[in-house]
Amino acid sequence: MQQPLHADGVRPKLMEAEGGSLAAEEAAGVLGMSKVAVLKRYQNGKLLAWREERQKAVRFPRWQFQSGKVLEAWMPFSPS
Repeated sequence: MQQPLHADGVRPKLMEAEGGSLAAEEAAGVLGMSKVAVLKRYQNGKLLAWREERQKAVRFPRWQFQSGKVLEAWMPFSPS
């Protein structure tokens, strides 16, 4: 029987892999836009993120940002 990701500490390791994650405010700073604009992009499927229920926050994997932009390899997979 498979254990849930959180059962053995795998989920936290995955969330910190590849440079960790950014809060919405931090992602906004990287992209040079408002927090509201970043959250709207997330809601529209233009940014990858997950919800942190305990913190009532959205976290963005750091790897998707490069030189102040969203990594181009990610963009083709976003819905139009």
